[in-house]
Amino acid sequence: MTKEGEQSPDIIYTQTFHVAQAKYLGYTERKEAINPEKDFELENNPYADQIQKDPDEKFAGYIGYTDRQAATKLERGVDKNRYPTFTKDSLNIDNHQHQELIDNLNLAQKNKTMLWAGVISFSPEFIREAGLYDEKTKTVDQRAIKLAVQKAMPGFLAQEELNNSETFWWGDVHLNTDHVHVHLAISQRQNTREMKNGEPVGMFHTKSLRRLKSDVHHELHELARSINRERDVELDKEIDHLRKDLVENVQWLVRHDADQQQQLQNIYWSLPQYRDKRKWRASNHSKVFHESHELTEKLVDNFLNDQLHDSYQQFKAAVHEKDTRSRKKYGQHIKDTEKKRDKVLREFLANRVYDYLREVDEQQNGQQTLEKIAAQGVDENLKQIELEKQRLSMLKPSSNEAKALKKRLGLRRLYLRQVNLDARANAIDNQIAKLKRLHDKSPANEYFLNVLKEQRELVTLKKLPKFERTKQRMTKRYRELSKRYVDTVKLPIQAATPEVVSERIDQLGKELGVMLKYPDSPTVQMMLPNPGSPYGLQNAVYYYQMQQQVLKLKGQIYENNRQYKDDFAKRNAMNRPLFQRLKRSYAMLDNGEKLDQMIQHRQEFLERTQKRAQERYQTHRGSLRLLSNLDRLMSGLRRDGRAEMNAMRKHLDDDDEIERADREEERETREI
Repeated sequence: MTKEGEQSPDIIYTQTFHVAQAKYLGYTERKEAINPEKDFELENNPYADQIQKDPDEKFAGYIGYTDRQAATKLERGVDKNRYPTFTKDSLNIDNHQHQELIDNLNLAQKNKTMLWAGVISFSPEFIREAGLYDEKTKTVDQRAIKLAVQKAMPGFLAQEELNNSETFWWGDVHLNTDHVHVHLAISQRQNTREMKNGEPVGMFHTKSLRRLKSDVHHELHELARSINRERDVELDKEIDHLRKDLVENVQWLVRHDADQQQQLQNIYWSLPQYRDKRKWRASNHSKVFHESHELTEKLVDNFLNDQLHDSYQQFKAAVHEKDTRSRKKYGQHIKDTEKKRDKVLREFLANRVYDYLREVDEQQNGQQTLEKIAAQGVDENLKQIELEKQRLSMLKPSSNEAKALKKRLGLRRLYLRQVNLDARANAIDNQIAKLKRLHDKSPANEYFLNVLKEQRELVTLKKLPKFERTKQRMTKRYRELSKRYVDTVKLPIQAATPEVVSERIDQLGKELGVMLKYPDSPTVQMMLPNPGSPYGLQNAVYYYQMQQQVLKLKGQIYENNRQYKDDFAKRNAMNRPLFQRLKRSYAMLDNGEKLDQMIQHRQEFLERTQKRAQERYQTHRGSLRLLSNLDRLMSGLRRDGRAEMNAMRKHLDDDDEIERADREEERETREI
């Protein structure tokens, strides 16, 4: 026993042994919880004299003692049908394994083999230092203790020549005392030990007992080191996460927090007007930058002690814990990093403020230049763009003049883009106003009003700079609308990804579906792509199908470019006919009259086919079915193409209607 004032050992292991006889059975099966100090002295246990002989008791009763509910507890998450007992094969044995253990013990008793009963006890200090006790949940990591004993047992048994198939063992972690301890039992079905005075030798070598303690201690220390390493990694991740969170919040606050705008303005006007604004940095300690430094430090301090107080305190606590753990592992000479990390954090946050003010400065300068460019008008800017492009081609790309010229070209294009977007916005606004004036109560009106509103929203988002969309958290919405309403003709091949193509084709299909469902709606008549066409809705069907065909062609070219990126000849051979079809499709989309000509040509083709069928009918009765089909088709055409449109509505995404008409015409030509 440990004297008062002395520190108890990390691990104590004591062991006794008994031949399978009733004198020991009563002790092993007793129901009372045993004092751990007496558990450690099994050989001199005072209860031994009180044990009554009972020839009916079984050796297997010892299991009932070691795994009794008063002392053991299943770990969290373990199946309730299992036992807390562990063996070499399992951390929590099941019913089958439990019965197998009982059978082995009964056989051991019958064969008069030895039962070695031991107790491994851990000091409370060691349990905590090894990270085996969770203060929050008040639970012991039984799994870790079981694994440590499992790993230590093979060497322990080998030293006593018990590492054979006849040996079996089990253990239970007991939690009913202040000292967490493991009851460990070892026995054999058939004795393989040396015999002495007619009985197997029971004593274990002191070296073996020490090895078991040493191995368990080592395994748990390894676990503790692993836990410490994991905690250190967790702390590093936590510190990094909190730092990023603080940075993101500061970046948001400088753009959105109205209370700090006056301070930001004061910092901006105090900043030296360097030619190179990259000198606006926390590392700049020049005299002319001193006032800006003080104002920025005050702003950052306000953020950390007000809006970001909680995150900042968590950051400091994590850093403090990391320092405390480092000093405990490596000694008190390890320097404190709290002040250094805090200084680095504040400087980093200050630089994010300077980054924002640099953006503001660039916007103001760019806005002034953009105003001058806008004053020149569209035609003059178009002219200047061509002249400046020619001039740029003659300059060295890395020269300052070339860089300035590129910037001016970018601003001219930005101006023209804004003009086009404004024109597009006005056109959409006019369409919305016209649809509202129709007082059309059909679902088509509601649908196309929503389409136009989304297109108007997309124009607004396009006019915003990228950083502004990010600031307003509209990037996801912008991408969503951009795919849904991408310009079919202007869509670059390199941007015709499967996702973009699929999204736009789906939207076109929905719009055409609404038109075909409500053909008499005044909204549909207003939304026709070529409202002056005599073929009306038929023209719209071909127009929408042609757009879908363009998207499919671009998507196929995109896929060919990706698949054959290293085979130039193969790629060109695959894409050449696709580009030719793409060119023809562009021409059709650009001219509504050509679509009308296609419809007219198709009708004439059908009429010729019907006429020939009627002529052949006189001699070829078998043509009756063809004539009947053609009669129905022509009847549909005479009814303003309604039957054909319904067919198109059902098979909108099937075979290309335009290509099918081309193939029919080719077959007819061959027959003639």
